[in-house]
Amino acid sequence: MPTTKTPNRFRTIILSALVLALLATAQTLPARAAVAANLGILAVFKYFDFFVETANDAAMALGLSGGFPMPG
Repeated sequence: MPTTKTPNRFRTIILSALVLALLATAQTLPARAAVAANLGILAVFKYFDFFVETANDAAMALGLSGGFPMPG
């Protein structure tokens, strides 16, 4: 039986709505800071390769050698 995958846009919208609802109900500053820290950590691990690759491509376009090493 074929499985259907949820489109990435739909998943992103749902997760964003959940985060916004969590931030709206979190009354205390430490709870909001914890959510922000967790989202920041997630963003670093999810998008780090993208930013390093983009920076390397920009450096090569500008004629710079070297660049940033890609993590293992």
